[in-house]
Amino acid sequence: MRELKTISPFAISSAPKSPVLALWEEWLTEIAADRRVSDILLSDSGRSHICRDGQFLGVKGHDILSHDDFWLFVQAHLNVSPADFLSGMEVVERAFRIGKIRLRASLAKNINGVDLTMRRVNESVPDVESLKSPHDAVEYARSVRDGIILFTGQTGSGKTTAMMSMMVERGNTIPGERFITIEDPVEYEVAEVLPSGSLFTQREVGFSVKTFAAGLGAAMRQRPKVIIIGEIRDAATLSEAVALALSGHVVAATFHAADAVSAFRRMSAMLHSEPGGAASLATAVKMIMTQRLVPSKKGDRVVPLHEVYLQGPQIMPALLANNYEMVEPYIANFQSSGMITFDESRKQRGYEGLL
Repeated sequence: MRELKTISPFAISSAPKSPVLALWEEWLTEIAADRRVSDILLSDSGRSHICRDGQFLGVKGHDILSHDDFWLFVQAHLNVSPADFLSGMEVVERAFRIGKIRLRASLAKNINGVDLTMRRVNESVPDVESLKSPHDAVEYARSVRDGIILFTGQTGSGKTTAMMSMMVERGNTIPGERFITIEDPVEYEVAEVLPSGSLFTQREVGFSVKTFAAGLGAAMRQRPKVIIIGEIRDAATLSEAVALALSGHVVAATFHAADAVSAFRRMSAMLHSEPGGAASLATAVKMIMTQRLVPSKKGDRVVPLHEVYLQGPQIMPALLANNYEMVEPYIANFQSSGMITFDESRKQRGYEGLL
């Protein structure tokens, strides 16, 4: 395990910049402010791409960033040197600020070199209404007293935004709770004391704690009611999350899965070596909300579609027997209980004139 450096995760180096790098950062600030742009891709080979309206496009006139300028940028904003990264690191994720723009960045190796993918994140957490989050899911996340609330979807589908929006909504309305987040990186900065009087403590992997699992272990001793996990990536983190949920905590987390069925299958595979893993998952997982973003009818924005699973006695026998294929018909047959299928969500967006 690498020694943790005592630096701010949002620090920006004061090292002098080359004229090319300064111009590129000015352009980056402008392009990141474009709401139609979701991602910016930079490589050490000197080429820049942006993802606008879901399509990657080469950026003419801005593919002149040299190899040295690329690493100056990485060192200035991610606090990672080429020697450290190339000698052993696999992926580095950080959040940082350029001017008034906050970006989430992921630095990774590829067969041709190194690339840096950046995504703009909002200064404040959007409210649940603006995100069109399903009302029943919002109410369930606000009132549930224990268990895992899972937010799933593909990369870039808005899982973290949806999760933080619902958790801040809960914190704003329920007094006296303590929220502790373990994130990699911190995407949204939330006030430490919310209007209801609930407390919100944010921790970042690699800065505040070494790993997600270590952060969860430490959080257990600090009297949280709600623990927010930026992403469940491994069996150790999932096992800790299940244990916390079964001991009376609310655990909100994001997870890469295409739908509730896939989420249960992936989690079951991760816990296959644990005795009683299926029973623990069936009991601990109270809600799974999957989000997909699709182009609007006009093509000028993306529209969220949702699938929502809520735990109920009707599905428990199937979950205990690992019959996860029964989750999809269960959701479809009990939509009156607050669940929703992607098909029904699409119909609703059509009624709203968005699709």
